Amino acid sequence: MNKKIIIIITGVVVLLLLVTFLFLDNSTEDKIIPNEIGTFPEPTEPIDREVGLPLRMTVLAQNDLSFEVSDFIRNGETIEDPSNDNHYILAGDLGYCLPNGECPAAYGTDSFSVSYSSNDNYFTLVILSEPIAESRKNAESFLMSRLGIGEQEMCQLHYSFSAPYWVNEFYAGRELGFSFCPGSVSLE
Repeated sequence: MNKKIIIIITGVVVLLLLVTFLFLDNSTEDKIIPNEIGTFPEPTEPIDREVGLPLRMTVLAQNDLSFEVSDFIRNGETIEDPSNDNHYILAGDLGYCLPNGECPAAYGTDSFSVSYSSNDNYFTLVILSEPIAESRKNAESFLMSRLGIGEQEMCQLHYSFSAPYWVNEFYAGRELGFSFCPGSVSLE
């Protein structure tokens, strides 16, 4: 009698587990891109409907170079600054709210901001919190994931990377550079 009860209970538990796993929604809202520092949700990449491939765009770089990157402007995450033509926010917020009270923001982070000016193909990265070495690594990983490029191409971008005085007085006003590029400032 006891064996029958144990077998029935075990069967019911196994059946409940199977039903639970079959009917649970295993999808996630965002794909996650792993990196050595952390993970960042990957925005849905825009698709060229004619050829079925992800959209790409050309970015002008130093020394008259140019290369293709993922279309980070139309990725569904980047926002255009309504007060500054051809200026886009990839991470962080605009720094101001609109007259209607809306305060638009791109990828949500408190440790860095990333913006882009298409007028001069220039990226601006700002560290917003300590520890600044970790914030710089996170910003670097974020931008590489959004552009779909590696360290060598990152070093060729037109960009500035800084920290304001209210984050770190010692490094304020200095061009920090990407940590993996020649001439960058070592953050201790």
